Amino acid sequence: MSTIALRTFTSDDVDRYSRLLHALSRRDVRTRYFSWSAPASPAEIRAAMLGKDTVAGIAAHDSSGALIGVAQASRCSEGKFEIGVLVAESHRLRGIGGRLVDALLEKARIAGYSDAIAYSMMPNPAVEAVLRKRGFRASLTGQGIYRWCLRR
Repeated sequence: MSTIALRTFTSDDVDRYSRLLHALSRRDVRTRYFSWSAPASPAEIRAAMLGKDTVAGIAAHDSSGALIGVAQASRCSEGKFEIGVLVAESHRLRGIGGRLVDALLEKARIAGYSDAIAYSMMPNPAVEAVLRKRGFRASLTGQGIYRWCLRR
């Protein structure tokens, strides 16, 4: 198993993230973005990962330096942030998503944020396990979309 390194997402990661998004299947895009298209242009990625409302952006790289996952936390209201996590299909179910969520939660805590929100489409057992293990609770918002909340 290769070593996975987590670090702050930088502008150097934008093109790599775009390639990661373009490699997603239509089903993956629908499941993760609740849309048939992902925010894959460099401008959209910069806005999401490095924009003014970004609390934290984390990149996961394997031992060869390839980008295999990203996580992002955005300010959504006073003291609250929304998280999003994406792991390359080839690296799923190895604990990388959990490590990315943990890193986001820690960076957000340091920045003064306490409550987190995430969204998922069910069923997604891997996402459910990662979020439940960290204390998130789910409620159905409609159309198969769940809102996960963590209050600390």
